[in-house]
Amino acid sequence: MDISYCPLALKFKGLIPNPMTLHISGLVQSTQQFQHEMAGVCSSRQQGEEISFSNPKVLRLHERISQTIQQVERLCQSHKGTPADLPNPSYLAYQWLRFLSKKKWLLSHLHGLAEFQGVLKDLGNKPFSRINPSKVHLEIKNFNYLFRCKQKYQIVTLEINESFICAPKEAKELLVQSALGGKSRKRNQSLKEFSKGPEFKKISKVLQTDKHINLITHQGHYYNLEEVYEKLNLRYFEGKLDRPRLIWSPRHSKRRLGYYHPESDAITISRSLDNKTVQPLLVEYILYHEMLHKALGIRETNGRRYAHTGEFKKAEKKCNNYNEAIEMMRKFCQ
Repeated sequence: MDISYCPLALKFKGLIPNPMTLHISGLVQSTQQFQHEMAGVCSSRQQGEEISFSNPKVLRLHERISQTIQQVERLCQSHKGTPADLPNPSYLAYQWLRFLSKKKWLLSHLHGLAEFQGVLKDLGNKPFSRINPSKVHLEIKNFNYLFRCKQKYQIVTLEINESFICAPKEAKELLVQSALGGKSRKRNQSLKEFSKGPEFKKISKVLQTDKHINLITHQGHYYNLEEVYEKLNLRYFEGKLDRPRLIWSPRHSKRRLGYYHPESDAITISRSLDNKTVQPLLVEYILYHEMLHKALGIRETNGRRYAHTGEFKKAEKKCNNYNEAIEMMRKFCQ
């Protein structure tokens, strides 16, 4: 299989009064091309082709991935930004391709994908409550879920978190059975336990080793998130909290004023707050709330995840003028 390579085209948006944003059209779509090509490389193994760099298909695949990464970085730099200024789906795609541009991890990915294909083939004759394994298209990618099954028309796609590529075969079988057979508390608990282990965390860490700082998307028309972050970091965290990506959201939402993405280490603040009528206290409180999520993480008890723990709520009340900020938020969201 030899998929044609589509060049990327940058669309730069700097529409006043909105903050400037970088968009690279075709970046996310290019990952789909690579997914199809990698599936073909793994399928060819059944005809005796090796998954190694002695295989011309693997070599060409690596070259195109590397070229794509270089092109993304060059395009961002030419507009005084970095890949971290891209929207989250594009940034996750960039992180994934950057990971695969390392020969070691590309081979690990291909071998992991081939093993998942083998698991699906072995399960092909077994009845499942949801999906026929022989009808499933596999994708291993960088995203926020352990796995996800999607169906569009007659096409079923099983998306698997990249950090499963080096999982033992038993864990791969468990994941596929869980995806195709519906919910099972026992299976899901086993997968969650694996996701806390060293093999899973090692790959997650490599995927997130990119330390680009966004240079454009933290700048709003009225508020600069970087400046607010640095002030809060000194005030509440002794300046020790690493700077994440700081992003104004694409939409002016009043329902979700902020959120933290641990997978891409990004704090996104609703663009509705970048307004001259919004008091600095409200912006500071929302950003501080998300900084606490970054600092304290998620606690899991009996299989349930808790973000707003007692520790979190206690720390949140340390925000200057906390009660006033809560009242401001309530009125703003009305």
